[in-house]
Amino acid sequence: MQASVQGDYQLVNGNKPVSGHYQFQIFWQGSIERDNGDYILYQGGSELLSWQWKEMIEGQVRDMSSEFRPELEFNYVVRKEEKIHVDFKIRSLPKGSANSNPDTDILFPQSAEHEVIAPAVKYNRGVCWGSNEIAVIEDLIYKQSKIRKSINWDWNLKSPVLNHSHSIAVELKITRKQKK
Repeated sequence: MQASVQGDYQLVNGNKPVSGHYQFQIFWQGSIERDNGDYILYQGGSELLSWQWKEMIEGQVRDMSSEFRPELEFNYVVRKEEKIHVDFKIRSLPKGSANSNPDTDILFPQSAEHEVIAPAVKYNRGVCWGSNEIAVIEDLIYKQSKIRKSINWDWNLKSPVLNHSHSIAVELKITRKQKK
Protein backbone atom coordinates (compact mmCIF):
# COMPACT_ATOMS: atom_id res chain seq x y z
CA MET A 1 0.00 0.00 0.00
CA GLN A 2 1.26 3.45 -0.86
CA ALA A 3 -0.27 6.70 0.38
CA SER A 4 0.36 10.18 -1.04
CA VAL A 5 -0.78 13.02 1.22
CA GLN A 6 -0.75 16.80 1.09
CA GLY A 7 -2.36 19.20 3.52
CA ASP A 8 -2.56 22.69 4.95
CA TYR A 9 -3.41 24.10 8.35
CA GLN A 10 -3.85 27.40 10.17
CA LEU A 11 -3.47 27.39 13.94
CA VAL A 12 -4.58 30.37 16.01
CA ASN A 13 -2.22 30.42 18.97
CA GLY A 14 -2.76 33.65 20.88
CA ASN A 15 -1.43 36.64 18.91
CA LYS A 16 0.79 34.51 16.66
CA PRO A 17 -1.14 32.66 13.96
CA VAL A 18 0.75 29.73 12.46
CA SER A 19 0.15 28.25 9.04
CA GLY A 20 1.72 25.18 7.52
CA HIS A 21 1.87 22.91 4.53
CA TYR A 22 3.00 19.29 4.40
CA GLN A 23 3.25 16.59 1.79
CA PHE A 24 4.58 13.06 1.89
CA GLN A 25 4.51 9.61 0.39
CA ILE A 26 4.66 6.52 2.55
CA PHE A 27 4.78 2.84 1.59
CA TRP A 28 3.72 -0.21 3.61
CA GLN A 29 4.20 -3.87 2.77
CA GLY A 30 2.98 -6.96 4.55
CA SER A 31 0.92 -10.08 4.03
CA ILE A 32 -2.29 -11.68 5.19
CA GLU A 33 -3.19 -15.30 5.74
CA ARG A 34 -6.67 -16.78 5.90
CA ASP A 35 -7.49 -18.15 9.36
CA ASN A 36 -10.87 -19.78 10.10
CA GLY A 37 -12.97 -17.23 8.23
CA ASP A 38 -10.86 -14.23 9.20
CA TYR A 39 -7.28 -13.14 8.50
CA ILE A 40 -3.93 -12.86 10.24
CA LEU A 41 -1.88 -9.78 9.37
CA TYR A 42 1.90 -10.07 9.08
CA GLN A 43 3.69 -6.74 9.33
CA GLY A 44 6.36 -6.23 6.70
CA GLY A 45 7.26 -2.63 7.48
CA SER A 46 6.82 0.84 6.13
CA GLU A 47 9.09 3.37 4.46
CA LEU A 48 8.74 7.12 4.22
CA LEU A 49 9.48 7.82 0.55
CA SER A 50 9.31 11.63 0.71
CA TRP A 51 8.48 14.21 3.39
CA GLN A 52 8.23 17.98 3.42
CA TRP A 53 6.77 20.20 6.15
CA LYS A 54 6.97 23.99 6.10
CA GLU A 55 5.51 26.37 8.61
CA MET A 56 5.00 30.14 8.51
CA ILE A 57 5.07 32.14 11.74
CA GLU A 58 4.93 35.93 11.63
CA GLY A 59 5.85 35.96 7.94
CA GLN A 60 8.90 33.71 8.28
CA VAL A 61 8.91 30.31 6.58
CA ARG A 62 10.67 27.50 8.40
CA ASP A 63 11.45 24.01 7.13
CA MET A 64 10.18 21.74 9.90
CA SER A 65 10.77 18.41 8.15
CA SER A 66 13.49 17.28 10.55
CA GLU A 67 11.24 17.85 13.61
CA PHE A 68 8.83 14.99 12.91
CA ARG A 69 8.44 11.99 10.58
CA PRO A 70 5.06 10.49 9.67
CA GLU A 71 4.67 6.81 10.51
CA LEU A 72 2.05 4.52 9.04
CA GLU A 73 0.44 2.20 11.57
CA PHE A 74 -1.19 -0.71 9.76
CA ASN A 75 -3.24 -2.21 12.59
CA TYR A 76 -5.36 -5.05 11.23
CA VAL A 77 -7.53 -6.49 8.48
CA VAL A 78 -11.00 -7.80 9.23
CA ARG A 79 -13.58 -9.70 7.20
CA LYS A 80 -17.06 -8.13 7.19
CA GLU A 81 -19.62 -9.84 5.00
CA GLU A 82 -18.04 -10.15 1.54
CA LYS A 83 -15.25 -7.60 2.06
CA ILE A 84 -11.87 -7.46 3.74
CA HIS A 85 -11.44 -4.09 5.50
CA VAL A 86 -8.12 -2.47 6.37
CA ASP A 87 -7.42 -0.42 9.49
CA PHE A 88 -4.55 2.03 9.29
CA LYS A 89 -3.64 5.47 10.51
CA ILE A 90 -0.73 7.78 10.01
CA ARG A 91 0.57 9.11 13.32
CA SER A 92 -0.65 12.68 13.98
CA LEU A 93 1.56 15.74 14.19
CA PRO A 94 1.33 17.28 17.69
CA LYS A 95 1.03 21.09 17.57
CA GLY A 96 -0.58 21.99 20.93
CA SER A 97 1.11 24.06 23.58
CA ALA A 98 3.66 21.70 25.11
CA ASN A 99 2.05 19.11 22.83
CA SER A 100 -0.68 18.64 25.45
CA ASN A 101 -3.83 19.79 23.64
CA PRO A 102 -5.22 17.06 21.34
CA ASP A 103 -7.62 19.63 19.83
CA THR A 104 -4.67 21.18 18.01
CA ASP A 105 -3.00 17.99 16.78
CA ILE A 106 -2.60 17.99 13.01
CA LEU A 107 -4.47 14.80 12.12
CA PHE A 108 -3.03 12.73 9.33
CA PRO A 109 -5.18 10.29 7.33
CA GLN A 110 -6.74 7.15 8.71
CA SER A 111 -9.04 4.53 7.29
CA ALA A 112 -12.74 4.42 8.13
CA GLU A 113 -12.17 1.18 10.02
CA HIS A 114 -9.82 2.94 12.48
CA GLU A 115 -12.75 4.72 14.14
CA VAL A 116 -13.83 1.32 15.52
CA ILE A 117 -10.78 1.23 17.83
CA ALA A 118 -10.43 5.03 18.29
CA PRO A 119 -14.01 6.38 18.38
CA ALA A 120 -13.11 9.60 20.25
CA VAL A 121 -11.15 11.01 17.30
CA LYS A 122 -14.16 11.22 14.91
CA TYR A 123 -11.90 11.49 11.85
CA ASN A 124 -14.58 10.06 9.55
CA ARG A 125 -16.82 13.11 10.12
CA GLY A 126 -14.29 15.30 8.33
CA VAL A 127 -14.26 13.30 5.09
CA CYS A 128 -15.84 15.77 2.64
CA TRP A 129 -15.13 14.06 -0.70
CA GLY A 130 -14.53 10.43 -1.62
CA SER A 131 -14.35 7.67 0.96
CA ASN A 132 -11.75 6.49 3.44
CA GLU A 133 -13.10 2.94 3.43
CA ILE A 134 -10.19 0.73 2.44
CA ALA A 135 -11.75 -2.61 1.51
CA VAL A 136 -11.64 -5.24 -1.21
CA ILE A 137 -14.12 -7.93 -2.12
CA GLU A 138 -12.74 -11.12 -0.62
CA ASP A 139 -13.59 -13.37 -3.58
CA LEU A 140 -11.45 -11.24 -5.91
CA ILE A 141 -8.33 -12.19 -3.96
CA TYR A 142 -8.90 -15.83 -4.85
CA LYS A 143 -10.08 -15.25 -8.42
CA GLN A 144 -7.37 -12.83 -9.56
CA SER A 145 -3.62 -13.11 -9.05
CA LYS A 146 -3.27 -9.31 -8.75
CA ILE A 147 -5.64 -6.64 -7.49
CA ARG A 148 -5.00 -2.94 -7.72
CA LYS A 149 -7.37 -0.42 -6.15
CA SER A 150 -7.15 3.38 -5.88
CA ILE A 151 -8.92 5.15 -3.02
CA ASN A 152 -9.01 8.95 -2.72
CA TRP A 153 -10.55 11.37 -0.28
CA ASP A 154 -10.43 14.94 0.98
CA TRP A 155 -10.73 15.78 4.64
CA ASN A 156 -11.45 19.05 6.44
CA LEU A 157 -11.63 20.18 10.08
CA LYS A 158 -12.61 23.62 11.32
CA SER A 159 -12.51 24.57 14.99
CA PRO A 160 -12.05 27.84 16.90
CA VAL A 161 -8.28 27.23 17.10
CA LEU A 162 -7.50 25.13 14.02
CA ASN A 163 -8.44 24.96 10.34
CA HIS A 164 -6.94 21.90 8.71
CA SER A 165 -7.45 19.99 5.47
CA HIS A 166 -5.70 17.29 3.50
CA SER A 167 -6.07 15.16 0.40
CA ILE A 168 -4.94 11.56 0.14
CA ALA A 169 -4.51 9.05 -2.63
CA VAL A 170 -4.05 5.42 -1.58
CA GLU A 171 -2.88 2.76 -3.99
CA LEU A 172 -3.65 -0.71 -2.65
CA LYS A 173 -1.97 -3.63 -4.40
CA ILE A 174 -2.62 -7.24 -3.52
CA THR A 175 -0.69 -10.08 -5.13
CA ARG A 176 -1.75 -13.62 -4.37
CA LYS A 177 1.05 -16.08 -3.83
CA GLN A 178 0.71 -19.16 -5.99
CA LYS A 179 0.56 -22.44 -4.07
CA LYS A 180 3.41 -24.77 -4.85
